[in-house]
Amino acid sequence: MIEKKSFQTNVYRMSKFDTYIFNNLYINDYKMFWIDSGIAKLIDKNCLTSYEINSSSIILLKKNSIQRFSLTSLSDENINVSIITISDSFIRSLKSYILGDLMIRNLYSENKDLLLWNCEHNDIAVLSEVVNGFREINYSDEFLKVFFSGFFSKVEKKYNSIFITDDLDAMEKISCLVKSDITRNWRWADICGELRTNRMILKKELESRGVKFRELINSIRISYSISLMKTGEFKIKQIAYQSGFASVSYFSTVFKSTMNVAPSEYLFMLTGVAEK
Repeated sequence: MIEKKSFQTNVYRMSKFDTYIFNNLYINDYKMFWIDSGIAKLIDKNCLTSYEINSSSIILLKKNSIQRFSLTSLSDENINVSIITISDSFIRSLKSYILGDLMIRNLYSENKDLLLWNCEHNDIAVLSEVVNGFREINYSDEFLKVFFSGFFSKVEKKYNSIFITDDLDAMEKISCLVKSDITRNWRWADICGELRTNRMILKKELESRGVKFRELINSIRISYSISLMKTGEFKIKQIAYQSGFASVSYFSTVFKSTMNVAPSEYLFMLTGVAEK
């Protein structure tokens, strides 16, 4: 039997700039959602990428990726976002029903955290009708399996899914992750855990570009420190710590080796003000 807990449905009303954060609850399950009108922005905080969606968009967030995303309304008028949480066990039960190797590969691939389809409104209307009936209609196991497997196969074949983060290579993914929490003491284990991949795979990709892990981290932090300098609002000590360096002396050493000038001199070149 498909239990009631296999599906949970919610509808949220959002005003302009309201943000819905997909939290850590049910991260082992899938979330599927769409908006009824207007536009909204889906943001991946790990990779600092975003995608603008509209009332033609259907998004499926895959298990273990939910907590990375948030949705912000960009519409002047209120919009409704419909969200359905689907258990992992139900998704796995669809495998023998789904037609087409492409959809099986995309739905079950661990390398694709999100599927997005831009559909026709009648496809979304059918999905909404079935989901809205969960509370009143006792759908049979077979009906739900046939419906969802057929729906996934149809939209993949008809519209082709979009993968927001697929175009990012290893260096870009690491860079985005570090920038999202620049003061964190990033280690290989942290990076691999967040990106859910193997250290050797990432290391090999970096080495192919002649980049070392610690050098990449420091380069990102130096770039960030320069952006702080340009504001003219911070002293060297503040800049060092806000850029994620453990000490001012280490920051100064890395900065000078990177920019061929001491941070205090560079700050003076930018602002014309010598730090006392």
